[in-house]
Amino acid sequence: MVGGGLGSRMAEVLASEGFRVALYEKNPKRHVVCGGLVSNETLLENPFLEEYAVHRIDGAVITAGEKELAVERRGVAWVLDRDEMFRGMIERAVAEGTTFVPRAWKNNTEQRVLVGADGATSSIRPLVTEERATLLLGYQAEISWKEDDHLVRVDFGPWSDVFFGWVIPLGNGRAHAGIGLSLNASGEARERLRSYLKFLGVKTRRVRPEGRVIPVSRPLRRVTRENILLVGDAAVHTKASTGGGIRFGLKAIHYAAPVIVRYLGGEGKVEEFNRIHGRELYPSLKLHWAVHRFYNSVSREELGKILEWAEESGFRERLEKEGQMDDVRSLLTPSLIVRIGAHALRILPELL
Repeated sequence: MVGGGLGSRMAEVLASEGFRVALYEKNPKRHVVCGGLVSNETLLENPFLEEYAVHRIDGAVITAGEKELAVERRGVAWVLDRDEMFRGMIERAVAEGTTFVPRAWKNNTEQRVLVGADGATSSIRPLVTEERATLLLGYQAEISWKEDDHLVRVDFGPWSDVFFGWVIPLGNGRAHAGIGLSLNASGEARERLRSYLKFLGVKTRRVRPEGRVIPVSRPLRRVTRENILLVGDAAVHTKASTGGGIRFGLKAIHYAAPVIVRYLGGEGKVEEFNRIHGRELYPSLKLHWAVHRFYNSVSREELGKILEWAEESGFRERLEKEGQMDDVRSLLTPSLIVRIGAHALRILPELL
């Protein structure tokens, strides 16, 4: 296993099956720069995450132009302490018998299976595919926050050229506030974040921002080659709509681990996971990528009009009752498709 984030979970599962597992992590004491937001469904499917859940989220406020839409449902999501999760998952893997190696993996090691879970700039990905991941810079800081501390904010505006600004409350008057930028605009990150914080009415004098790259590409078609397999950000198992990667990364491990177990037991091939990825993960990830492409293809004023339509048409109520932050299909009602139809045609050729 290369990468101590989701790689730790894969290591834990395989070690519990009795296999010898080595987990390589070049920076075991690193601070994880991440919003840490996961859906309630993710928590229910992965009960081990509950010990890292630190704050309940009851909905979101979305703004674009001068329009605002508030969507509320109690307990729709949770904020995880990603630093504690990173360290805790390594400890869980070691407790199952994993050998932890606190250094970078080098391509001179013999292994029966190699799993790349080493993030957006994966060193393992080029061994599997020539497909490149489109990356953006996520730039965020911890701030004092006196607004509703159970509602996330998503703000489309000039502070982000290819994404949006966000506020994820942490409780106790704190929050993470950040913006997403193309790498070409990364030199303007600090000034753009200041602009967003000013929009929020937050003082910036003592803010200490941090950045990380996030894959927002069309999902990879190939995630295995021979005895090598990719999961998590390395495989672009990331919702390009929001940058969240925990849900689909864990789903990938759920599907990949049994494939590896069968292979090491003399049955099947590692590349079986590629077919499962194409069937179970790729379609949903492609829809999230389509949402990302859509909101970057229209003006902020037009997005504002769509928010206004959602309020007036009753679509907001549907979101509150049935919407799922991980499943784009739950949002694709006939009325929404008609409302955005002309704009959707711009990205249709890329979805085929």
